[in-house]
Amino acid sequence: MVYRYPPERILVCTDFSEQSRHALAYAAETARACKSKLLVLHVGPPIPDITFPLPEATAIQAAAWTETLREREEQICKRLEQEVAAVAESPDAELIYVEGEPSTAIVHTAESRACDLLVLGSHGRTGLARVLMGSVTERSARHVHCPVLVVK
Repeated sequence: MVYRYPPERILVCTDFSEQSRHALAYAAETARACKSKLLVLHVGPPIPDITFPLPEATAIQAAAWTETLREREEQICKRLEQEVAAVAESPDAELIYVEGEPSTAIVHTAESRACDLLVLGSHGRTGLARVLMGSVTERSARHVHCPVLVVK
């Protein structure tokens, strides 16, 4: 496999934690130094599908639920903008919000956007906490096609 260096497209993922803020700052500085495109990804929880046909009352509830989800997405995108503005001198980044299982969504986004570098924060969990909670960073790094930089 051939990797481009310097990377043209850098994907950084955030869950709005302190660790992901460090990763975002590092990715933003790397993107600036390499004149790379910065993509900032947040993965929200998967939303269950609503099946149709629905009775009228349920259809109204579904419309309200859809509006709530749209508002949530807008709030998350605003928060992403704030996160990027807080760490980047020139916040020229593509903001991406997707719903789903985090490591799967990260790998899919990195591959579909042809990213050359994936930057992830690590919570540094060890022992039983890591076994019980798993590691999105580890699962993503194991399956993604591009180099991965883990920032602690």
